[in-house]
Amino acid sequence: MDSALAVDRPRQPLPLAYNFVPQLALACIIALRPRFIWRFLAWLSITTILLRAVRFDIGTKSFNYLTGGTFGAMSFHALVLLLLSDPAAQWRHETHSTAVSGMPLLQRVYNCACILVNLRGIGWNQQIEHVPLRPKHSRFCFVISRAFRTLCHVLLADLAQTCIEFNPVFSLPADRFVSLRSQGPLFTMLSVAAYMTRAYCMLNIPYDLFALVSVACRISEPMYWPVVFGQWRDAYTVRRFWGRVWHQQLRRVTSGVGRYAARTLGCAPGTWSSSRVQLFVGFAVSGLSHIPGDTMVDPKWTGCSFWFFPAQAAAITIEDFVVALGKRLGLRDSPWVRLIGYIWTVFWFSYSVPTFIDWAVQAGLGRDKLTERSLSVVRPIADGLSDATGFDIAHRVASQCSVTTAN
Repeated sequence: MDSALAVDRPRQPLPLAYNFVPQLALACIIALRPRFIWRFLAWLSITTILLRAVRFDIGTKSFNYLTGGTFGAMSFHALVLLLLSDPAAQWRHETHSTAVSGMPLLQRVYNCACILVNLRGIGWNQQIEHVPLRPKHSRFCFVISRAFRTLCHVLLADLAQTCIEFNPVFSLPADRFVSLRSQGPLFTMLSVAAYMTRAYCMLNIPYDLFALVSVACRISEPMYWPVVFGQWRDAYTVRRFWGRVWHQQLRRVTSGVGRYAARTLGCAPGTWSSSRVQLFVGFAVSGLSHIPGDTMVDPKWTGCSFWFFPAQAAAITIEDFVVALGKRLGLRDSPWVRLIGYIWTVFWFSYSVPTFIDWAVQAGLGRDKLTERSLSVVRPIADGLSDATGFDIAHRVASQCSVTTAN
């Protein structure tokens, strides 16, 4: 009985210290460059602290998932920076004439903290590949453009949230859950687009706001704030979607662990075996990074996110074979070839993403409201159109998946 009551007891809010103490400690350790055994123990300690944080609560399941995933990614980030590389000796900013290790202690700590938060290495000699073009705006124009981008993403998130609210599949209780695939191909694709658009906006909005404030307050320069995602026109293969558009923030982690695994297994750089090891290990790391997010939603969902990511590596392997075969047959890059690529990419994600979303919908993430209905701009317009035309959108969507909206 006591254990049952303990399970039902509300979780405590996440203490603020978890948001900055591990990062500050990691920056200090990287700057001090202790012996390997101490760096290893530091990584174990930081990881233990981060994993203990999933016991707490942020307020909504969606933000719990995002926060837990951030903690998981930080553990792997610490692994790369503490055990697989020496950032203080290897990293140098374009405005500095020396590596971080040649600076006084406080400057080393500050620059190591900058390395931690600058996940793509913008302006450093270790910048990841395929970063979007760096802004060339004046400070004023940058602030205006990022304010406009933020507004656009707020409206886009509102549109996505409205689509989710009109779709009864997202609001069904767990005991009546049905898969997104039950809606048929068209509505499945639209549901995937709405749910992932909401996630896309959740990542864009805080980044753009932070960029806006940093530049407006003259803490940073516009050139160090390229947009957080790549260009969507580059996503005409699954590989390019992950490598150039979506996986920007995890690239340092996935590539670092993947390259280390390939070297450890004796794979020669540039070979097919090295590429496959890096691909599958990188996606496995991405999947493992998401598991603390599952747990922070509810421990019973631990691991539900993981298998989506190795499936992406398998799809890319098949895709690479088809692309190589096409080149052998004389096919060259052209608008028609890219159109086929876009169709394939949309098909693959419409098929595979429901496995990533279904558990989250069943866990209740689809019922989270990122914005209050009273603050929505899109929902009143949609309700007005529905009333004016007599077209019940929710009923129409429900009829496609044989679910009822009745309580």
